[in-house]
Amino acid sequence: MNSQRGAPVIASFLRWFFGHLYTTAAWGYDGVAWLSSLGQWSAWRRTALARIPPGPRVLELGFGTGHLQVEAGRRGLQILGVDASAQMARLSRRRLRRAGLPLTVVQARAQALPFPSHALVSAFSTFPSEYIFDLQALAEIRRVLAPGGSLLVVLSARILPRYPWEHLTRWLYQLSGQAPGPDPKWLAAFLQAGFTARYESVEIPGASVLQIIASA
Repeated sequence: MNSQRGAPVIASFLRWFFGHLYTTAAWGYDGVAWLSSLGQWSAWRRTALARIPPGPRVLELGFGTGHLQVEAGRRGLQILGVDASAQMARLSRRRLRRAGLPLTVVQARAQALPFPSHALVSAFSTFPSEYIFDLQALAEIRRVLAPGGSLLVVLSARILPRYPWEHLTRWLYQLSGQAPGPDPKWLAAFLQAGFTARYESVEIPGASVLQIIASA
């Protein structure tokens, strides 16, 4: 098997593996995320918090294991959360209880959000799966946002290698499709759903984090 033929096989396997991390292997999600990012995963996701407006009408799409929910709560922010994974919902509720914070997460799909129209001022998602480019999901997100409301997507992070092993990690992220660049095609679905959208890069130590900033 040459390298050109092998690359799609490896990429498919990695996507399959990451898919299980959201469901049957959710218990191992944090460890794999930390290891695969060389400990930078939390810092990459935390870039979203800087843009969260004050007030209770903020939605996190795909809250995962609930770390941002807890961190936001400790900062005095109240963020609602939806995630399609029953396993992630259980983990997040457990984490919120242990932190003594309100249970603000529900299991739901982005294509069927359990909120009234125009009820939220902002929404965000960090490293979501392909659902974030689904037109039905984007139309539903736009429905629940108030006019002028914003949607922030932390799309990918590009590791800025400082050590030899970081070059390998960067290659794996690119191979598995976890680090897409600012290709105009990624904005097309947002524009089609009625958002205005642009890319923005946030530079942090060791990485460049790519975000999509969309307005309803």
